[in-house]
Amino acid sequence: MTDWIDDLKNQEALAHQAQHNQEQMRLYNAKMVGAKLPMFWQATIDCIDRYTKKLRETFPATKQRHCHTETTPNVVAIVNEGPLPRLELRLRLNLDGQCIDVFDAEKSDMFQQAQERNPRRIDVTLDQNEQLEFRYEGKVHTTPESLAEAFLCHVCKIA
Repeated sequence: MTDWIDDLKNQEALAHQAQHNQEQMRLYNAKMVGAKLPMFWQATIDCIDRYTKKLRETFPATKQRHCHTETTPNVVAIVNEGPLPRLELRLRLNLDGQCIDVFDAEKSDMFQQAQERNPRRIDVTLDQNEQLEFRYEGKVHTTPESLAEAFLCHVCKIA
């Protein structure tokens, strides 16, 4: 006959071990994201710069598809150069929070600053293959090219 107290002890030990394993996995994932994120961020900025140049060359008469970037450490702003009202997207790499803080802004007057709206964040996670994942605008992005494309399509209002 098994003792119910021994069973309780075993159940609690198993629950504690599962909790410990889950915490170890969370710490491992955070370490991996922290190691990979800076290089991914720089590659994304490089893609944004390439894509803005190509959009300008490919569509010289379509100002709505012209953008430029304003970059400071850990922050990039994608500024649409089309007719008013136009969008700006400010992206701030948050290494501590392991996310990208996203700020939309709309400029509706040439003589005023763009008005920020809809602040949100893109959490960075790992997929089953330990590749970075970014969920933005309802889609999962796993490459700098895909993420840069999503940012530019948003700013340029490309469906």
